[in-house]
This record gives sequence, structure tokens and C-alpha cells, in this order.
Amino acid sequence: SQAGTEFCDGAFARETAAGSISSATLDTVSNVALAGIAAEYVVFGQAEGGVDDIAQLDGLFRSLGFTQKRADSQVRWSVLNSVTILRECQEEHR
Repeated sequence: SQAGTEFCDGAFARETAAGSISSATLDTVSNVALAGIAAEYVVFGQAEGGVDDIAQLDGLFRSLGFTQKRADSQVRWSVLNSVTILRECQEEHR
């Protein structure tokens, strides 16, 4: 079985169909798409998976007209944000 992320949010679908996406939606989608990578990093100290998740997200960025620099920046921010959230939750549950 292959892991991956599928989005079925109505607002997300409407925004992407219109060819524009709000920054809040973009941040949410990016964080959800990359949360598995962040979780692997937090638990194991490295992430080996997630290539398909990044490729899927990169495809979304291309469809929205993002430059590679902007797409890379969004990916970095999302992974770092997810790692921060996971570490905070990890500390609360110790």
C-alpha cells in the first residue's frame, strides 16, 4: 500500500479550480501534505519517505504559477512548522 494525501475540502477545491489559493489554505494544505515527513523526522531523526507528497505538492505549486524558489520556500516553512507543532505536542504528552 502506498501512503499519500488526498484533499477533499470544498474550499480548497473551489480555490484551486479558480487558479488561486489563499495563503491560509496554502499553509494548511502544505502542513497536512508534509506532516508525515515532519513526523518521521521528529520520531526517527531523519525522513526517508515523503517524495510523493513533495511531488504532489510541487505539482499544485506549478499549477498555481509558483516559481521554484517560492515553492521550495513554502515546503521548508511547512516542514519546519509541522516539526515545531509535533515537538510541542510531544512535550505536552510526556
